Amino acid sequence: MNRAFGIEIELKGATITSLRNKLFEAGFGNWSVVFDGSVDRGAEVVSPKLSGVEGLAEMEKVVTILREMGCFVDHQCGLHVHVDGAGLNPHTMANIVKRYAAFEGEIDSWITPERRKSENSYLNSVKGLEIAPQYTTQATANQAGSRYYKVNIQAFLRHGTIEFRQHHGTLSVEEISSWVQFCIQFVNNSVCVVSVHTIPGNGTLRSNAIEHKFAAMSRLLLRGGTVRVEEFAQALDCTPEAVPVYMSRFRTWLNIYDAIDTRRGVGYRLTSYSGARAVLEQRLQHPGLERSETVVAFSEPGLFYGLSESVCGHLSDRAEAYKILESFKFDTAQAA
Repeated sequence: MNRAFGIEIELKGATITSLRNKLFEAGFGNWSVVFDGSVDRGAEVVSPKLSGVEGLAEMEKVVTILREMGCFVDHQCGLHVHVDGAGLNPHTMANIVKRYAAFEGEIDSWITPERRKSENSYLNSVKGLEIAPQYTTQATANQAGSRYYKVNIQAFLRHGTIEFRQHHGTLSVEEISSWVQFCIQFVNNSVCVVSVHTIPGNGTLRSNAIEHKFAAMSRLLLRGGTVRVEEFAQALDCTPEAVPVYMSRFRTWLNIYDAIDTRRGVGYRLTSYSGARAVLEQRLQHPGLERSETVVAFSEPGLFYGLSESVCGHLSDRAEAYKILESFKFDTAQAA
């Protein structure tokens, strides 16, 4: 569990004021309690940033308090888990969505039936999302159009997290803990890639050295105005004749600059697109962002890779229990 996380528990059975007071008295004043319009006469309890076994232990204490207060969940309630998105980029976010879509049927089997189908307007299937690795972070999130998917990638723009929204409401410590660990490991597994060292003109591949050069080029463009070829050559430690090669490769990464002819020769500057600066600044804010784009092969580790035996067993048991329950409901309906 090397990524921080946060949880949002939708529930009923207590007022927002009473929940806030009780959590504050118990020493958990950093947990928020807010109104949730999707839950009739309910509330949402929101954790601070948590991490590791200490975070799970804090969650257990809070959930115990909620249960002691008489809180409960029903079909309107959900459990949302935010996983820290440090180091993610459009390619890795695309991997997350594509893998979730591929495994959606199996993941659905762990979840109550009413939170599986896309008829639930708050839980659209991720299979409808078409995300290409070359999109910018902003464009990738905008492609989703809404945060109401089983996996919400728009949360990355607001909070720097990936939000998993599908899980049914629960006040079971074991269920919450298992789902949190699954979500974290799912993100980790989705960024498992193989990278190679290449030169800038070699198709879609590039080396770590090229990544550092891209960062230098980005900083020059962010300076504003037209940047001369000679300045790029100095920053890239190359000849002026080699600069267009780097700039062409840079454009396949982010198409946000224009070539300008000046009296002093050719130069480059940020495009007039209003969001260009924000996009470029965002790309530079995340250490390791470019490294994960040196993908040449994606290694699929499987849905349970990296999870403990207890978590795997819990999820499998839930799938079997829901299968039996669904079979019982079908038999009862047939008999009627």
